[in-house]
Amino acid sequence: MNEIAIKLGPLFRKLVDEYAMHGNTIDHCTVINRVLSIALESTDTCIDRIKLGYVQLQILAQNDSLTCLDAVTVNTIIGIVNDIASQRILFDSGKHVCVDLFQHILDGDYSDDMKTIARYFRRVAGDESIEISDEDMARIAESSPVCDNLISSVLESHPQLQVRRIGDPIEDMLNLIYERLDHNFHKIDMHFQRCCSLTDPSDGRGTQYKTATLTYIDEAVELNRLKIV
Repeated sequence: MNEIAIKLGPLFRKLVDEYAMHGNTIDHCTVINRVLSIALESTDTCIDRIKLGYVQLQILAQNDSLTCLDAVTVNTIIGIVNDIASQRILFDSGKHVCVDLFQHILDGDYSDDMKTIARYFRRVAGDESIEISDEDMARIAESSPVCDNLISSVLESHPQLQVRRIGDPIEDMLNLIYERLDHNFHKIDMHFQRCCSLTDPSDGRGTQYKTATLTYIDEAVELNRLKIV
């Protein structure tokens, strides 16, 4: 309990100062509203989600909480695990690496229509660097494209690629976050670590899911860090 008080004490002082600075209203209090959002998210599934929220609160306690490397790392891991769970990221069982579904299609020998749909999904996800006409965006949106169709086509033509089904993404998020954050963070023991899906086989055979994911995370963190420097 003392450890929690030490870690969150600076955050509580930051909340008080922010509240006073904005005239005792929370409408424009970025940190306070983020804390409330984390608190709401932390009650969604299991006890390990609360522990994930506790990590996020520790980051908010830092002076540069919106741009610090720890925040970039945590947000990147959460996004990547969600993409794996939604099959936007696949695994190459031969090379033991992660493969971005849409980038794989754009770089590969696929039809122009598949490439356009891949661009559509990338743009919808917020990637402004993707070039696609307004006409194509409207046409594809009207046809209600299903990502599952892209996945089926890719898996059929590249059998070494595979999806990794995840039961509760929170377990894998927390496990990978604990792996990448340093000892300065107070990490409460995971209750359901055995439920993680992104693990390496104990006998060394088969797809190295955790190793592949950590490598992918490290590369993505570096790219995301450069965007905010």
